[in-house]
Amino acid sequence: MTEVVKLTSPVEFGDEVIAELNLREPTLADLKKMDREAGEVGKLVVLIASLSGPPPSAIGRVRARA
Repeated sequence: MTEVVKLTSPVEFGDEVIAELNLREPTLADLKKMDREAGEVGKLVVLIASLSGPPPSAIGRVRARA
């Protein structure tokens, strides 16, 4: 199962513009990878990167809205 999340503000990363994230269903391996990261936000960034493909440095540029 995959969910598409359209970003309200596209992210420029190198020569690429990321306008949406295609998030696949997480595996236990994804959760173990996330668990090794420090802090709640760090864990979230690593998980989103793992599920969508772009590296954590690109995901870290996605705008956060409360």
